[in-house]
Amino acid sequence: MTTSPPSRAKRPSLKSQRLMARVTNEQKRLLQRGAEIRGQTLTEFVVAAAQDAATRAIVDQEVIELGLRDSQAFAEGMLAPPTVNARLRAAARRYKKATAL
Repeated sequence: MTTSPPSRAKRPSLKSQRLMARVTNEQKRLLQRGAEIRGQTLTEFVVAAAQDAATRAIVDQEVIELGLRDSQAFAEGMLAPPTVNARLRAAARRYKKATAL
């Protein structure tokens, strides 16, 4: 009795969007080599690399990393903010006027 390999049942894909890009021959060879090293298809490799790059760009834009001294100064300012003085009130009025709030 011979057995055939189990057939993969077609599953509906959760992926519904298509992304296309034109690349040079050198870029395609580089991407293909990276994919082969990682044991991925070219598509898997490119999508994973693009996702990593997008995540890093967002983190770079939205996350502020402070050193120890700056973290301590920030915490102290939050826990014991300076008193509101005339200069701060004047700055707030200028800001409201400039932003039309």
